[in-house]
Amino acid sequence: MKKITATLLIIVLLPALGWALEPSNKELYEMILRLEQRIDATSADAERYKAEAEAARKEANEIRSELARIRQQKNTPVSTAAITPPQSKSGLTTSVEVINLRPTRTNLDFATYDPASSGSDQVTGTSVAIKPDHHAGIRFGLGYDNGQGSTLEANFTRLTTSDSRTAEDGDGNLWGNWLHANAIIDDDNVTWAKGSYGLDLNSFDLGLRQQLVEQESFAIDLLAALRYANLKQKTSIYYRQDVTATTYRSATIEDKNNFKGWGPRVGFDMNWKIGHGFSFFNETAGSLLLGNYSLSYSELDRAAGSTTDISRVDINESETRLIPVVEIKVGAGYSRELKNGWIIGANAGYEWQNWFNMVLAYRFNDDVDSQLKSTDTTDLSLDGFFLETYVKF
Repeated sequence: MKKITATLLIIVLLPALGWALEPSNKELYEMILRLEQRIDATSADAERYKAEAEAARKEANEIRSELARIRQQKNTPVSTAAITPPQSKSGLTTSVEVINLRPTRTNLDFATYDPASSGSDQVTGTSVAIKPDHHAGIRFGLGYDNGQGSTLEANFTRLTTSDSRTAEDGDGNLWGNWLHANAIIDDDNVTWAKGSYGLDLNSFDLGLRQQLVEQESFAIDLLAALRYANLKQKTSIYYRQDVTATTYRSATIEDKNNFKGWGPRVGFDMNWKIGHGFSFFNETAGSLLLGNYSLSYSELDRAAGSTTDISRVDINESETRLIPVVEIKVGAGYSRELKNGWIIGANAGYEWQNWFNMVLAYRFNDDVDSQLKSTDTTDLSLDGFFLETYVKF
């Protein structure tokens, strides 16, 4: 009986207890919303983790590719002969260069001193010649670098020289080397002589500088330009022969060699970088100038006590001539970049130039056939030191 009664109570109370514990509709809705939010958050986290994994995979692939490229470069031999146009900083460059050059040429001997005073027709003794010294000149430069290894540049050079030397007979004889055979002065009886030589050079170059090789410690530039040159040379000789204590005979000789022409100029510039802004360089260039070459040669004699000159020689010639020019520069340089991006620097060194066939000299050596003369064609050289400063904006 008791078991039956308990069973009935359980049957009656269980539905009531279930009804009491069953959630309401509002609670079910809130539970569903919370569940959806958790599902959305989980999906967002999954997408983020997926994106991060994809980015990491791409980065790993890029790193592997870069490592493979570095290994390939390391194992590939570098050809020093390869021409690789470098990247450089574009900008305008201005330069000022002080040159200190000495002209050297033949046919500047104007007298011979014979201390023996033998009085014979044999020329003996020591030759007296004009010896040009170093003289200061100036060179201005302007260039524009396009940032791709090419520079358009212009250079102007100006140099003038003037040198002289004197000679006296002293206790011997003084021969006049330049005197005409029929000059008013006996060529073996000159009392006093003076020789002067002057040079006037103006040249202008407009061209392109192209970087061919640019390595960490070595660079090569190719030079190509058009050159204009105007070069004048003047040699003046004055001879005097004393006749009495107050009167003398004289002869004045003047020789001019002038050239004006245009032509191409090509060359190369090598630069060795030794660190901390210092470097060594070598520039070699050559030109072929075609233009007008003119010569004038004159001798004016004056008798003792006279004020009138007698023209003994008066020659003027002109021709078209091809003048080869070779130039070599060696030196050291220093450059530094300022905080504002400008680059300042200086170069110093030695320069040598040779102008072929720039000297044409006459000598009259026959007093019977006075028109006969000998001709000598030689070169003109310039050498000396230079100091250049520049700024690249």
